[in-house]
Amino acid sequence: MHKRLLSLDLVTQVGTRTRAAASALSFRSFGSLLQCREQAAPHLKAVLADDTNAHTKAERVRHEAAARDYQARVEAAIDAVKA
Repeated sequence: MHKRLLSLDLVTQVGTRTRAAASALSFRSFGSLLQCREQAAPHLKAVLADDTNAHTKAERVRHEAAARDYQARVEAAIDAVKA
């Protein structure tokens, strides 16, 4: 828009409806979130302690990032429920 390559004089919206992909398992109660928190911390410790040569460095980094992300999402969900 800033380079005047396109204009938003006419904007349309497609009326296609899509179903949400959220299953019943994606919604958790406060108690099950606390259980997830209890499982996330030891899992992260296990991932960090894994010194086997079965994984490449990139795979170890991805596993660690995924474990940290899961732990952060659980904490964010718990904070959201408390709020």
